[in-house]
Amino acid sequence: PYTPVHEVIATLPSGATSYEDKDVTEGVVYSYEIRAVDAAGNIGPRSNTAVATTEPEPTAPAELDRIAGADRYLTSVAVSQATFPAGTADTAVIATGLNYADALAASGLAGAYDGPLLLVGASVKAAIFDELDRLGVTEVLIVGGEVAVSPDVERQLVDSGLKATRVAEGVDRYDTASRVARAIVQKAGAPAV
Repeated sequence: PYTPVHEVIATLPSGATSYEDKDVTEGVVYSYEIRAVDAAGNIGPRSNTAVATTEPEPTAPAELDRIAGADRYLTSVAVSQATFPAGTADTAVIATGLNYADALAASGLAGAYDGPLLLVGASVKAAIFDELDRLGVTEVLIVGGEVAVSPDVERQLVDSGLKATRVAEGVDRYDTASRVARAIVQKAGAPAV
């Protein structure tokens, strides 16, 4: 916006290369002309006009909260703990931690069930069972075929008293992702991909 004449008379020390005008309004454009005055009071010619716009005061960066565990499996537990209070999830989604593709697809399924996504390897870590107990989970949805999440892992989950269902046993990661998408639509509906 246009601003009327804003006259600033300031005496700067010899050799000064900058001046900070604090009597300004944010978002207003100001024009400045500079003149040099010598010790005898002689005024030099005007400078070219310099244009400046005020900028808002910088804000401090937001605090960064890092959620992490000692490995990817324990990180999935840490994310679950940071997201879900105790006793608030009856269903959890299980995916392999050995490759990212199935877990990436499975994250949407976890959201549809409002439960955590927990990662497993060749076996189920004790911390995963502890987290399932903390949440009150009674059913786990396994994403991926038996190559991704082995029958031994499924057996461990069932033997611990959980109902285990394979929801996406695709022939490859693309087929698995497609089947996961269908399971999400079935559970929560989806107007768009």
